[in-house]
Amino acid sequence: MCARSLGRSSKAVGAHFDREALIAEVAKRHKILLDPDDPAFALITINEIVLSRAIAIVEAQIKEMEQRLAHIVAQQTETAKAIGEAIITAGAAYVAERLKDAGADLIEKVGTSAGLDQGKQQSSSRRSGRTILSFGTITAAFAAGFLAASLCCLALWTVRI
Repeated sequence: MCARSLGRSSKAVGAHFDREALIAEVAKRHKILLDPDDPAFALITINEIVLSRAIAIVEAQIKEMEQRLAHIVAQQTETAKAIGEAIITAGAAYVAERLKDAGADLIEKVGTSAGLDQGKQQSSSRRSGRTILSFGTITAAFAAGFLAASLCCLALWTVRI
C-alpha cells in the first residue's frame, strides 16, 4: 500500500521530517532519486516510531535518576547537619568547661589572696568588708560569664544548622 492509495500527502510522512527534503538529501549524497511513494519512507516512519519510544524510555530513566539524586542529596544534607551540630555542641561544651576551670582557678587565687589580705588586715574591719565584697563580685562575674556561655550553647543547640 502506498501513500497515494491511502490519500496522504506526499510532502509529510511524519511530523518530524519533510519527504521532499529527504528526497533531495538522498539524491545529493548518494546520487539516487527516490520516488515520493518509495517504500523507504515506510522504514523512516518505523524508525521514527521506534526512536520516539526509545526516547520516552530514556527520559523516564533520567527522571528516575534525578529523583534518586535528589534523595541522596537530601540524605547528605541531613548528615552534614548532624555532623555540624555535633561539632558545635562539642566546641560549646569545651568552651564552657574551659570557662568553668578558669573561673575555679580565679576563685581559688582570689580566695588565697583574700585569706592573706585578711590575715594582714584583721585590724581593719572596713578593708575586710571590701575583700569579702571583692570576692563576691568576682564570684558573681564568674557566674555571669558561665551563664553567658551556657546561653550561647543553648542558642547554638536550638538553631541547628
